Amino acid sequence: MTSSETPSNIAKLATEKAKLPALALLGIFGSSSALQALIRTPDGNSMTVRTGDRVQRDTVAAIAEDYIVLSHGNRTKTLRLPAS
Repeated sequence: MTSSETPSNIAKLATEKAKLPALALLGIFGSSSALQALIRTPDGNSMTVRTGDRVQRDTVAAIAEDYIVLSHGNRTKTLRLPAS
């Protein structure tokens, strides 16, 4: 192995897919009357959503300037933008 080669055990770990812990709110954009949100799913994909869209088993109930509300039955969950 030369000094520029990566050891095989390190290369394997560095390219392993990691399961992300939960949905994450990445950003909110659009006009105040038609806000949209960019979220990251636990599998690492990102998607743009509007009020009423489905995200996994939840529905986007509301989008505000710094958070979104997801609902499922009588349960709600708020995702907030990370602190800047």
